[in-house]
Parts: sequence; structure tokens; C-alpha cells
Amino acid sequence: MLIPYGTNFQGSVDEAPGFFWVETKFYHIGFLPLVPLGTWAVTQRIGNGRQGVKIPLSLKSILMAWIAYLSLVVGLIGLCIALSQYLASDAHWLPCAITGGIAAVIWLIVKYVRLLRRASYGRACEIAKQLQMTPDGLSRLAAAYGQPAPTNRGAAPPRR
Repeated sequence: MLIPYGTNFQGSVDEAPGFFWVETKFYHIGFLPLVPLGTWAVTQRIGNGRQGVKIPLSLKSILMAWIAYLSLVVGLIGLCIALSQYLASDAHWLPCAITGGIAAVIWLIVKYVRLLRRASYGRACEIAKQLQMTPDGLSRLAAAYGQPAPTNRGAAPPRR
């Protein structure tokens, strides 16, 4: 059996829809994110690669990748054990089903609830500064967040 290994991007967070998002590149074995190799502010996905700028490691991105993987594995194992116990008429299938179901719901939330992944306006401005976004781009970013256009040539507003 061949186990895939190498590097890939995981832990998509701090999205500014239509502008960028943050992902961490991991060394993986079997897609288990083991070692974070760096975090990028990504502006475009190109095949398996990314176009963007390397930024300081994002703990939020790293945790989201690890939580997503762990919850998926626990969910699948829990549901498989519950199914096998149920089919064997074992009365102890329900705790495994509940554990697997909760883990599956956590995975769905981490992967698909945009509220967890969306960047605040302050964080979006910090990332935009690292991307060296043009004044026009900063104005469009401010408009997307319903904020007034920046007057200080790209200075990030204070965090709220």
C-alpha cells in the first residue's frame, strides 16, 4: 500500500472574499498535517500551487488544519465502529455513533462555515499591507467591508 506524503496547503482562514485568504503549507504523511513549513497570504490558486506572499506563521491556520484532520478521522472511525457494532447486534454502538457524529459536525463546521474563516477588517488590512496592495486595492477592500476608504496610504486601522 502506498501512503502519500509531501507538502500541501491546509488550514484556509482569514478570507477577504475576492481578495485573498491565508493558508499554511504543511509537510504531510497521508495528508495528516505534521510540520508547518510556512504561512502564505494567497491571492490565487494555480493548480496545486498558490500565488501569494509568505507571512509569519498563523496559529489560527495551523489549528484549523489540525482540527479539520482530527475531527474527520475521529468521525469516520467512530461511525465505522458504531456501524459494525450495530450490525453485530452489540448494544454499545450508540456512544460510538454519537462521538462520530459530533466529530463529523465539527469537521463540517471547520470546513464550511465561512464565519470562522473570514478575516476581520483590521486583520484584512494587516494582510493587505503584507501583500503591498495598491491604494486602489485598499479602497476596494474597505468598500467590501463597508468601511471608509483609508486616508493614511495603507495604514492598518486599529483592531476592534
